[in-house]
Amino acid sequence: MNITFDGCSDAELITAHSGLLRELRARRIIKGNNFAGDLGEAVAIHHYNSTPGLPHLSKPPMETSDFEAVGGNGKRYCIRATSGPVTASFFGLPAPDDYEAIPPKFDFVIIVKFDRDYAVQAISELTWNQFLASKQWLPTQHAYILPVSNKLLSGAKSVFTRPH
Repeated sequence: MNITFDGCSDAELITAHSGLLRELRARRIIKGNNFAGDLGEAVAIHHYNSTPGLPHLSKPPMETSDFEAVGGNGKRYCIRATSGPVTASFFGLPAPDDYEAIPPKFDFVIIVKFDRDYAVQAISELTWNQFLASKQWLPTQHAYILPVSNKLLSGAKSVFTRPH
């Protein structure tokens, strides 16, 4: 399906955008204003739940902030989506100069990699220890990110790769 907007005014495009977001929320594909993050969560949960051999994922209670899904295996899954070179931030972890041990806030990180048109390129899974080894500190945000590099993805479990 190819929808064109060539004849639309700027105001019509803005109205179409807000209408699309409303419909995506109504269908529970996204939940807020973080389009890529919400879409990544929906894609990851759907893929895991429809793929034999992967754990069934469900949403945790609303007050949960450190992870976005719980597996039927009891494991906690943090889901991050990106169409760029890094993931969204991981908050609530001590700064690198704080030498306290970091207790696991989740068991796995699922990375959903989108292309610029939000088609899924890959879904990868990292363990907590892989996350710890790969995270990078952003002092301006007081949070960590993951660089989504070939090195990181080559060490991760590949859950889905779009055929070329």
